[in-house]
Amino acid sequence: MPPAGVFTPPTLHGDFLLLAGGSGITPVLSIAKAALRHGRGAVTLVYANRDERSVIFREALGELARRHPGRLRVIHWLDSVQGPPGQRQIEELVRPWSVAECFICGPGPFMDSAQAALQALGVPRGKLHVERFVSLPDPAPTPATESVIPAKPAAMHSAALTVQLDGETHQLSVRPTKPCWTPCSAPACPLPTPAVPACAAPACARWCRAASRLARTMYLTRPTWHRAGPWPARPVRQAATST
Repeated sequence: MPPAGVFTPPTLHGDFLLLAGGSGITPVLSIAKAALRHGRGAVTLVYANRDERSVIFREALGELARRHPGRLRVIHWLDSVQGPPGQRQIEELVRPWSVAECFICGPGPFMDSAQAALQALGVPRGKLHVERFVSLPDPAPTPATESVIPAKPAAMHSAALTVQLDGETHQLSVRPTKPCWTPCSAPACPLPTPAVPACAAPACARWCRAASRLARTMYLTRPTWHRAGPWPARPVRQAATST
């Protein structure tokens, strides 16, 4: 998608005069890279910093200058050596390239001086682009609201389990937090008691499915029990199913 801002060149094929201060080099460097990669014009960059250690993207700028020796010109301005740049100083510095498309980004005082210098040199308004960072106002305080503690969910009821064995139907109750084989351990449960107390619900389900497939078989042999789950072999006369 195209950029949503206005700090973008209308075309990359002309000459560019870029003025950056401090961290304002970030959008300016992007414009320089795009113009050098896709355009055909010359690029002049004036980059102001407090001192040599404050220069951001020093290696990247040096590499760009080596790759485009005839098109990129980088001019460093150090406050520690030359003092802060004022309007008159910038005006004299950039006069030879003031006919190019001009972009300014940096601290407020630097941008004010650079904009005034370019306007004094007669740069048309349509060719002068300034990127200013404006902080958004603090949001209005919202009125305090009373916190509401969500109600606890209703307790789950027991589930009904229907077991058919030997032609008789048995109704069992399963509590929400218990596996389905727990009722089978009760003394009144007609199902065979698991040999392994840790028998899980999937094994019970496999046992029921295996028993339903063998509805016409009078006995469940040991190999059948092993395939169905870890339950003990016991002769039954009718399948057990759960609903």
